[in-house]
Amino acid sequence: MKDPLFVTREEMLHDSRFSSVSVVPGPRDIQIAIAREIADIIKANNAAGKGSTMIWPVSPLDYTLVADICNAESISCRDLVIINMDEFLGEDGEMIPASHSLSFAGYMDNDFYNRLKPELAMLPENRIIPNVKKLDEPLRVIRERGGVDIAFVGIGISGHIAFNEPCSITELNGTEFDELTTRIVTLTEASRAQIALSTGGNLWDVPRFAVTLGMKELLSAKCLHVMGIRTWQPALIRRAFYGPITPHMPASYMQKHPNMKM
Repeated sequence: MKDPLFVTREEMLHDSRFSSVSVVPGPRDIQIAIAREIADIIKANNAAGKGSTMIWPVSPLDYTLVADICNAESISCRDLVIINMDEFLGEDGEMIPASHSLSFAGYMDNDFYNRLKPELAMLPENRIIPNVKKLDEPLRVIRERGGVDIAFVGIGISGHIAFNEPCSITELNGTEFDELTTRIVTLTEASRAQIALSTGGNLWDVPRFAVTLGMKELLSAKCLHVMGIRTWQPALIRRAFYGPITPHMPASYMQKHPNMKM
């Protein structure tokens, strides 16, 4: 019996709002397919004499697979710009160090940047992490690069994408939710609990604050590749794509995007 609260495979496969929907056997297959997709975009843009610009999350993707493909096929990442979605802040409001176990910057160094062969490596200035001291940087870089080729997005347990957390209309003070840009946010307890699943349940080590790309930057991407990689996401996907567009479910704003794939 189908649970009406869960999205079904059939609904997604026949939803004309998505340019394509791929169903694979398991999470590892998703990782491999997305790594191949990323490498192919970089390769095609290199052949066309132009750079690639992408928005990447940290979890749950395995970027060692992308590095392995680029190394094996000599795909240059020199003119690749990666804009990460977010980063944690300490209680002092400063960026956590790359040595912190939850640092997204540290993750990118270990799992992608430092794995590329030197002759294929990205330029340091093309590695964009949202920063409290440079809140305007992501949007500026996006405009200078002529837009974002693709953003890979998942839906968090609170309905967030990046760390755009649920809020009320009152909290927005007249600003449209999809016009929000890079800013400092306070994480919901649900989001912190989700993160604690990767720390052995150590909720006390999960920061309460972060700096995140806004919906404006995310929705500016020419393509959104939405990932359903978690077993607990079917109800979230239903609310995001088949419910009302509301700041109480930030992922619902993806319904406004003209080019989505899953």
